[in-house]
Amino acid sequence: VIFEPLLQGAGGMAMVRETFLQAVEQRAHAAGALVIADEVLTGFGRSGSLFA
Repeated sequence: VIFEPLLQGAGGMAMVRETFLQAVEQRAHAAGALVIADEVLTGFGRSGSLFA
């Protein structure tokens, strides 16, 4: 399961609710799946070159 933990829109940025994260983790664990939080909205280019 890959998801974006930050939601961005016209109203600004919002975190995913903790209860949602717990439910995703429980269901993924029960299915033997991994959970990956792929946060890409706040660090664009901060770790080096923007593009390869």
